[in-house]
Amino acid sequence: MTVAMTSMIIEIATLHATADPSYFVDGRYFSLHDLMRMRMAETMIEQNTKAWLTVSKTKQAIDARMDKKISRSRRMSAVLEVV
Repeated sequence: MTVAMTSMIIEIATLHATADPSYFVDGRYFSLHDLMRMRMAETMIEQNTKAWLTVSKTKQAIDARMDKKISRSRRMSAVLEVV
């Protein structure tokens, strides 16, 4: 085992022995509190995205109905002009 590997193992063991455990994620150490905050932020982003998609779909449905009404009234206007 190299010196670097030994020191890393000692560092990880020390981190696990502390009251606030840290986790090695994507090449960085995070405390449990940091990981919980990041997960909460991800959850909020997911909820906001779902809400935005719902609003977007509702807006699209309303726009489609309005387009349908507008085209119907234009057809009626065209029929009245011909008569």
